[in-house]
Amino acid sequence: MLFPSFSCIRALHSYIPIGAALGALICLPQVANSQDRPDFQSPTLCGQVWDVSTYGPPGRNHAPDPDSLDFAMRSGTGANISRDHPVLASAAGVVQIDRTLGNGLRYLMVDHADGWRTHYLHVADEEGQPRLTEGRKVAMGEVIGRVSDSGSSTVHIHYTQVQNVTLDAAGLDATGFWGKMGDGEAVRAVFDGIEAETHQADNSTWGTWGDDDAEEILSHNCPGNRFLSWKEDGARYILRYRGKNGRIRINRFDHPVGKETTQIIQRNWGRNWTSFVDFLPDGSNRRHVMGYDFATGAVRFWEIAAGGEDTTVVNDVEIYAGWTHMEKIKIANSDHLISYDSRYGHFNIDRINSAFTGFIAALKTNIGKGYTQMVPYWDGDDRYLFLYKGGNGKMRILRLTKAGNEVDVETTWTASRAEGWTHMTVLPRGGKMYLFGYRSDTGDGKLWEIGTAGSGLSDIREFDWSTGYSTFTPFAHNNAGHLLIQKIGDGTTKSLRLKSDLSGFKTLMTRDWEAGWR
Repeated sequence: MLFPSFSCIRALHSYIPIGAALGALICLPQVANSQDRPDFQSPTLCGQVWDVSTYGPPGRNHAPDPDSLDFAMRSGTGANISRDHPVLASAAGVVQIDRTLGNGLRYLMVDHADGWRTHYLHVADEEGQPRLTEGRKVAMGEVIGRVSDSGSSTVHIHYTQVQNVTLDAAGLDATGFWGKMGDGEAVRAVFDGIEAETHQADNSTWGTWGDDDAEEILSHNCPGNRFLSWKEDGARYILRYRGKNGRIRINRFDHPVGKETTQIIQRNWGRNWTSFVDFLPDGSNRRHVMGYDFATGAVRFWEIAAGGEDTTVVNDVEIYAGWTHMEKIKIANSDHLISYDSRYGHFNIDRINSAFTGFIAALKTNIGKGYTQMVPYWDGDDRYLFLYKGGNGKMRILRLTKAGNEVDVETTWTASRAEGWTHMTVLPRGGKMYLFGYRSDTGDGKLWEIGTAGSGLSDIREFDWSTGYSTFTPFAHNNAGHLLIQKIGDGTTKSLRLKSDLSGFKTLMTRDWEAGWR
């Protein structure tokens, strides 16, 4: 049995009663971790805030019962803007079911072992695209589909946490939809260790989606998340984004190793962006930022004024919708954009043209499904990309080389290691490159040395950190790797430097920033 304690947190930590003062302390029931209960997170993108609601008898049943939750995102005017947003696995597991009923309802079930399963209904059917392979391992935060109205009159995610399941994959296959839905016991949802207010035993929380009484859930499902970071005239800047209201902030480090920061500006860029990449256009000394919308493929370019003092929209274009990962890498002195769709394995490398009207293709290929981390790094003049599948632990290193206007890709190393790392980043120290990995659910950390010429990883040291860090932003000063880390739930922020003897990290700054930024 799980016994609740109470945790006093800042508004926007996780669940926000409408009308609570921004930054005010509120106390919510917090469920102690159980060895059997997975570390479930919201099935929505890091930093997004979605309404949840439920309903029940008489008249109709919210299958399998009112402990199921409907997730939907509202605009500032109350409109449903959920369509085509990514559906994320809320914990690591194995895809047991990915099926479509005769009425068009597409539903997924993910098994999390120890009798736990999650359901995801009304997922989009995408023409010409394959289903998830039943039996495929997925990591927490992996994109497993898109939000739609398949089998429903309303666009939303129908989501359930289920315990005490008895049917294995073969047993599920042998029964109909209602038999699958009825296996096990639907329970009150818990995200990041905190119980949802909306649940079966409190019908005052039912039917509230679309009005100001709806419960709002801030997603802590943040594998691979980082702030944008760049240097200009010797100063370092970071850009953060808040999905709840679409605001960005630019801060400047007042010390080169991040001991203090000053907020420069705050602007509203809109709520729809799922990825950001910063870059320097060829021949320009002005930092630019590209925003990308997974749901529509919309792209917007902003120019950042000197000193981060302002932002200006340069152009809007539209590209393929559904890229799950985007990264910048400099190849042959030009910034290139890496785009990857983990659902289907599509992999592109492009240059942004100088008129900001589109992209110049340098590579289009398929590298396989399911990679959850993409980490660019360099070794001398060579450029590499480290790839990792959180679902099964597969690691891979690619060497990227320029050949005319094209980029060639060569695999230099593959291996299978531990599953479940949620954040990975490359840090320099003493002329060598190191990879640091972290698991947000356990607090485990690990440091590897990266071999020359992409030859693989060597174990260095393991660390025991606290859980819940959601953002890892690397930067270097005097050839020493630094990290700016943050917990999206409560705003805890630290600046760290990798020690020269690799024994750990020196803490340079600890601050309580406002929660909810990614």
